[in-house]
Amino acid sequence: MTNVVLSNEQFKELLGSELPADYALNSVYEVENVLLLLKTIKDKIEYFKGLKKYRIQSVDAKVDDLEEKSDRLRSVVLHTMKKLDPNRTTLNFPDVGAVTRKKNPNKWEVKYEESMLAFLEKSGSKQDVVQVKEVIDSRKLKKTLDDFASARVTVPGVTLIEGGETVSVKYEEGKSGQEKTGSITSVLDDLDSLEL
Repeated sequence: MTNVVLSNEQFKELLGSELPADYALNSVYEVENVLLLLKTIKDKIEYFKGLKKYRIQSVDAKVDDLEEKSDRLRSVVLHTMKKLDPNRTTLNFPDVGAVTRKKNPNKWEVKYEESMLAFLEKSGSKQDVVQVKEVIDSRKLKKTLDDFASARVTVPGVTLIEGGETVSVKYEEGKSGQEKTGSITSVLDDLDSLEL
């Protein structure tokens, strides 16, 4: 196995420009470098959240920028895994961490609560999902709406939003990985001056 290393210029391209929604890396082995960059971004976000107590507005903008970069990198990792190795759901990188691809659960968006509640009352399901204060129990509502959808019954006031896929990142504790993050951190520092 040859480990393909992204250059600093490739990292700048990855974070400093608009990418197609389905952008993927050239190799699943490049995901290790993205994983290291995600860890650096996560550490910077934590630092800025601590600093936020002192300088709220400028730190909020910096945290938002870093979170957008992190989301972009996670999207690249997801599309790389789907494109280059679609049957694999986990990539392990010793001394760095692991990336796991998983499907998010579907969720229901309640657009018209009153019409939905009226329907649930007529169907006899309202008592299962509504508490005395008429606060909706989201977990029970999801199950009830899923049951209606399975029976091909349309519930007024709600729309099903398909769950997409996401990746979860797990870092190995106690492993430094610092020797690998040096050039990656300098890429982030260079990108701080770029307008996204």
